[in-house]
Amino acid sequence: MSDVSWLEDDVLAIVYECGLVEVLESESRSLLASRKFDKQITGVCGKVIDEYTELYILFKGGDLACMHVRDGVWMTIWSVSCGTAISFAKPILLNKDGVIVHVRSGQHVVAFTRVADGKSVAELDIGTLVDAKGIITGSCVRESTVALLTESGLIVEVDGAEGVQRMSRVVFPVDPQNESVIPTAIESMTDGTLAVGFSNGLVSSASGEKVYLSTKGGIGCIRNLPQSSTVVVGTWKGNLFCVANETALDLQSPHACNVSQIAVSPSGGRMAVASTDGRVSVWNLS
Repeated sequence: MSDVSWLEDDVLAIVYECGLVEVLESESRSLLASRKFDKQITGVCGKVIDEYTELYILFKGGDLACMHVRDGVWMTIWSVSCGTAISFAKPILLNKDGVIVHVRSGQHVVAFTRVADGKSVAELDIGTLVDAKGIITGSCVRESTVALLTESGLIVEVDGAEGVQRMSRVVFPVDPQNESVIPTAIESMTDGTLAVGFSNGLVSSASGEKVYLSTKGGIGCIRNLPQSSTVVVGTWKGNLFCVANETALDLQSPHACNVSQIAVSPSGGRMAVASTDGRVSVWNLS
């Protein structure tokens, strides 16, 4: 499994590392469109526009493509080579301003690609490049910026127009039994703070002042449900926890290995969970 993304409230895009892309109706699981590419894929995002679906697909070699899908026909609108891409937690994001954020040219650098409907390759603006000063282990959209988490605990907040906005440091947990703890996931919370997950199973605020969860196994993904303080956490072992009012509920996950992605639908009514074994589960949050 590479990535899962909501295109609208009842439509999911799922991409597999082998190059397969599927667009599904989430409730019935009916297949709306699919295509097998001859290149590995690391990420996808997009939206449904009137009678067609617009997909932004990031290939492992670094190519970024915009494709329109209508009545089973796939059309490439533009494609651009962006250097070497790597796979990390949510390697491609579409922020509120319609800017795609993706890894470029190695492990440290991200690119901000501005997109607009119908633009040709020649008109495509690659925008700002930012060096995150370390190996990127996670990312999240935070208001008008994107927060990048590095293995050393540095948080770099950037946007596509101004570049680096803020830099801060994660407060690492004290774990005498594990001196090699690294941060592995990050999420923007509704109260304006950042939550960080670690390889020792801890989820806390970036400042270290609040602990959300302490479990066994590393943290694969964190997702704050819209307009609430509730957090859903996925682990490397496939466990899923819902944390609300300082109480953690085990969701009895159907996944048996690393939860690589948790995506919430635009209205907040559904949640899609993907794991590295190719399994996707859809949850009703209402």
